[in-house]
Parts: sequence; C-alpha cells; structure tokens
Amino acid sequence: MSYKISESKLYKMKKYLGVMLAALVIFTTMLGSTINSKAYATPRLIVTGYDTNKDKIIAGDEFEITLHLKNTAKNTQLSNIQLQISAADNEFIPVFGSNTVYIEKIAADTEEDVVISLKARSDLEAKPYTLDITLDYEDRYSAAFQETCKLTIPISQEMSISVTEQNITKSQVEVGAKTGISFSINNKGKNKINNVNVEITGANIEETTSYIGNIESGSTGYVDVNVVGAKEGKGKITAEITFEDSEGNVASRTEEFDIEVVAAAEPEAEVEEAVIVEETNYMPYIIIAVIVVIIIIIVVKKRKDKEEFDEIS
Repeated sequence: MSYKISESKLYKMKKYLGVMLAALVIFTTMLGSTINSKAYATPRLIVTGYDTNKDKIIAGDEFEITLHLKNTAKNTQLSNIQLQISAADNEFIPVFGSNTVYIEKIAADTEEDVVISLKARSDLEAKPYTLDITLDYEDRYSAAFQETCKLTIPISQEMSISVTEQNITKSQVEVGAKTGISFSINNKGKNKINNVNVEITGANIEETTSYIGNIESGSTGYVDVNVVGAKEGKGKITAEITFEDSEGNVASRTEEFDIEVVAAAEPEAEVEEAVIVEETNYMPYIIIAVIVVIIIIIVVKKRKDKEEFDEIS
C-alpha cells in the first residue's frame, strides 16, 4: 500500500521547513554573534608606565625614556603599531629626528618596552611638562584602533650664581675686635634660588651666619656681616654659600678672605694730670735792681760831692 502526499500538503511542508530553516539560521547567527562578542572584546594597547636613564633631567639634557607598552587583549595579537610622541611647545625633541616609532607586532597579553632618545629644551623652567603619546594599531582582522595618553616629566634647571664686590673692611684686626665682610650674590640661573644662607668660619675668628632668603632669577642678594677676631694668627675666612632649587636640591659655593688677628694692645695706665707750677727765677732782676741802686747812689754821691766842692770854692 502506498501513501501519496498531495501537492498542496507537500507545498505546505516545504514552506514550513523553509521558515524553520530561516529561523534556525537567524538564531544561529544571533547566538554566534553573542558568543563572539563575549569572546572578542576591543583590543587595547596601553602605556603602563615609563622610566628615564637619569634621576634628574636638567633643561638642555639629552635623555632616554623607556615606555612600557602592554597589549591587554587576551586572545588577539596587535600589529602595525605606530607610536608617536609630541609636546605642545616642543619641550621635548627627538634626538634622531623622527617622532614616530614602528613596532611590527605585540602578542596577546604581552608587554614590550620601547626606548626613545629625547632632548629637553634648554630654556625650560623647572617644573613638570607633558609628553603626549599616540598609539595606532590593528587587530587580527586589520581593524584600526587608536589610543592616546599623557606622561608627566619633571624638568630641573641648573642653579648658577656669581659672587661679586667682595670686600673686607680690615684685613688685620685685634683679638676681640670686629671687621666687616661684604659681597653680592647674583642669581644667574633661570629659576629662583631658595633659602640662601652664608656661614662664615675661620681658625682665628668667631663663626657667624647670615640668612639671605630667596633670590629671584636675574636678581642679587647682599651679604654684610661683622666677624670678631678670636685668637692671634694669620689665616683664611671662608664664606660658604648654600642655596636650594624648587625641588629642594642643595648646592653650595665658597669665597675666601685673608685676615690676620693680632694681640690686643695693652691698656695705657691712667696718669693724673699734674699741675705744673712754673717757678719764676727772680735773681737776675734782683741783681739788676741792686746794680741800678748802686749806680744811683754813686751818681747822687758824686753830685753831692761836687756841690760841696763848689761851695767851698
């Protein structure tokens, strides 16, 4: 016995199967997409940090910066990586000309270091500056991606001073006596110097200090102190100047002065003023008076004798 399906039923069955097949395809596609979205996330290439070959970077220095790059994707290799560096006002310039580094690939879940030689502009003030990093790369499907980040790099300035107008009031001084020392401190650097202090020492003097404070770039601080002779002898007075930059780094400079300390003079004994009475010698006057009297007596006597003689005659 044979069973024969009518054409209308066969048509309905084919139509039903077609709908079921289409639904199955749609469902499978949606399921695959969901599974794929869970298994494949957007790959990311990030900068996890950096190191420099110098503990302190001075304006004008050349230095190497090592960037730590990481492919955070667990299953996707990244390729055709272009790393580009820049700074807003060219604070950092590549030593070898190009500001772009090419990396062929970085495997999934892998970190790789990139070393770049840079030069800090010589006129930079002492403060942190920003280095911009741009990363362009592709995934395994050649889809393009881009990541950016900013790094902060602190820059220091070389501290520079000059000392002028050195003067010592007296290069020889008695024990216990004072002499003045003065000079000017000129800040020749591009940044303010802080906590400028002067300590004056020497084998033959009493130690003393003078606090100047802060000196702005291009400005001058003045030192004017008295030192006291402590013991006899020739020697040097040393003025040590210490100062700091904005980061607390300390620098120093010394100036020297010649000095001789001598013994203090013995105090003079106090002498009472004696009233000197000048004795007058009257003897010559007495002799002259006696002579004059004798002469007068003789003259008078002669005159009297003459008168008597004339009367007799």
